[in-house]
Amino acid sequence: MKIVQATSDMLDGTLWDAFGRVQVQNPPNLAVDVPRMCFISGLTGEELMMLVDAFGKSKLRRPVFAALVPKNKDKLLRELIDEVMGDHRRLVIEGRQRLREQQAKANG
Repeated sequence: MKIVQATSDMLDGTLWDAFGRVQVQNPPNLAVDVPRMCFISGLTGEELMMLVDAFGKSKLRRPVFAALVPKNKDKLLRELIDEVMGDHRRLVIEGRQRLREQQAKANG
């Protein structure tokens, strides 16, 4: 599995460009002001779920996961990060609301 860490200069390039990057170990200009995020490519749906589950069982801080797909491959990484994080926040809020509703129904 190839892992590419986002560097500051990658943020103004496309996701596709980032995936094509050859990177030295411990690059000096890591992008530090971005959320913890993991873009995945080349895995089946089942493999992706196994990876997400494995992160959940590890002691590592869990990132937000997203997949490289034809629709997002040409988007600027900086804009894509904002878009994915917006979707993530919305889904978290909706999930919490559903949980509250289920708890209210159960107690109700």
